[in-house]
Amino acid sequence: MKRNIRIVFYTIIFTCTFLSLFGQSVIKITLNQDFSIGGENSEDIYQCASLCTGPEGNIYLTDIMDYSIKKFNSTGEFLGKTGRRGGGPGEFNAIRLIMYKQSKLYVTDQYKPGIQVFTENLKYIKTISYNKPIADICSVSKDLIAVVGVVLSGEGYIDIIDSSGKIIRSVMYEHGENNLPIAVMAHFKIDNNGNIYIASLFKDRIVKTDSKGKLIWKKNMFGKTNPRVEQIDGMSFPKDTFYKFVELDTSGNIFILGGGLSKNPSKDIYVFNEQGDFITTITLDQETHFIHIDKENKLYSREMLSTKIVQYEIIY
Repeated sequence: MKRNIRIVFYTIIFTCTFLSLFGQSVIKITLNQDFSIGGENSEDIYQCASLCTGPEGNIYLTDIMDYSIKKFNSTGEFLGKTGRRGGGPGEFNAIRLIMYKQSKLYVTDQYKPGIQVFTENLKYIKTISYNKPIADICSVSKDLIAVVGVVLSGEGYIDIIDSSGKIIRSVMYEHGENNLPIAVMAHFKIDNNGNIYIASLFKDRIVKTDSKGKLIWKKNMFGKTNPRVEQIDGMSFPKDTFYKFVELDTSGNIFILGGGLSKNPSKDIYVFNEQGDFITTITLDQETHFIHIDKENKLYSREMLSTKIVQYEIIY
């Protein structure tokens, strides 16, 4: 009898200890596919580069192959497009990122400086000046946008700019200790409290900072400091990508798309809670280079060589 009591007692102690230490890592999160847009036999999408959603569930994406912004409704029905190749207003040479903010669309071009602004009905409004290629953009407030510019080496900053492109303040996220070319590049998101979540492309580094850049926590998934490099024309370039995209769900959980060093390259999504505790890894069926989570906790990714967009329900 006493032996049985001891067994029960130690079992309870072990269970409580295990849950306190590892409880966050055993939470199950799965994805259930709702619908898809495009595909091999469709002309809706040729090569999607980026995606965002509006409050009514409308889906907006950038298409590299026909230099356009395309709009779909919440069930995937095509509603219209705008854009063409060129250097003028509303034109693109290498269309990339798109963000929805206050009934407007903010769109970047890899080869054109600045951010072009459109209405949600795809009408060109203006261009916001910015003097560097843009790696990522995020809304800060009604009047401010945060931008990460691509720099070849040295320090990296998140610039907070106003509607004219004036830099209001800058937050340093990279201190320049890694001198590899193109090493200073990251994706990020800002939560409702101004906290910043940053995942480096060429460094095993995930951090949460406050709005001024003060470190709150730092994580890594690979135990590596620097990527492998290759020599091209006498210069060293990184061969490995660590993290490719950052998103937040409505509960504040952080979803980070892994890069080429993941067990399942460009398929694994690492999930953390606000405190930095690792929750789980979700693995997509096909490779993607971005993810997007809307206000209904629907997750979007691209498949089939970027010709198909899939919407998933996140199941907790």
